[in-house]
Amino acid sequence: MPLNFYKANEKKLGMLSSWSFNSKEECVYAGFKKQTGYDQDTGIAAFKDGASIKVKFSKEEIGAIISVIERLKDKYIFKHQSPDFLTLISFKASFDNNDLRGFCISIKRDNSNFRAGYSIKDSIILREFLKFSLTHIFTAIYSLDKKEALERQKENFIKEETSLPKENPPKEKKTKSKSKKEEPEDDDVDLDSPAPEFDFPSEDNNESEPGEEIF
Repeated sequence: MPLNFYKANEKKLGMLSSWSFNSKEECVYAGFKKQTGYDQDTGIAAFKDGASIKVKFSKEEIGAIISVIERLKDKYIFKHQSPDFLTLISFKASFDNNDLRGFCISIKRDNSNFRAGYSIKDSIILREFLKFSLTHIFTAIYSLDKKEALERQKENFIKEETSLPKENPPKEKKTKSKSKKEEPEDDDVDLDSPAPEFDFPSEDNNESEPGEEIF
């Protein structure tokens, strides 16, 4: 979702600036391309094949640009050093007889110079886009942190599961089966043996224990 500003003029000194953000890289990119032509009849400017440059801003640098637009600071200068070249960037307020006209960004790399201006209303749009970019960057960071936290939680749970001693299933108690006494068959009964005697309770002791019923 790029934000583009076309600033052209008849002198062919205009500039095309394009701002975009990358949530995964936690940064904002700004690209600039110089004007190459201008049609007097149609009033249409051309930027094709113009010299261009691209710079990358960190979260802290985005905050610095916002602070200048909100008039907390008058100017910020950024220094980007790479093995191949040095890039100097300044973002500052622009005045006309002490009246704020807007803001401008200047970029210098080797012998190349780029300068783009933003009116007050353009600066407000740029500020809101940069805040929008930061919101998406923070959301991406939060989502990644949450995902990693859940993965760590899952790994720790698996480790705890594997480290716990396995519980042996309870052993079934073996009950010895009582062997039933073999009852004599009818053929083995001694019909001549006397019948067994039973002790009946005496008639004087006929009180029942609590809870028992008498029939």
